Amino acid sequence: IDAEHPGHAWLRQHHRAAAEMISAGLQQAQDEGTCDREAPVDRIAQVTLAVMDGLQIQWLMDPAGVDMAADFAAFVRTVRERWGRPPLGAGADT
Repeated sequence: IDAEHPGHAWLRQHHRAAAEMISAGLQQAQDEGTCDREAPVDRIAQVTLAVMDGLQIQWLMDPAGVDMAADFAAFVRTVRERWGRPPLGAGADT
């Protein structure tokens, strides 16, 4: 976080690019109807990065005690339960 650190600019750009990618994916899901149009995509993207960063730190501190994949999957399920919508035509008789 130190602006004088040699990696500061890289990390800032990395987080910005990751947030933009997540936001774009959520916006695409909104366009496709699988994400609620009211979903705050930029906020969800920011929180998603915070969750992943936090899980990575916890894993570095206790690799045997943290299952990053399972914990992140639980977070994704929570987001989907709150903001996800079934695909158009899902469940319709064919």
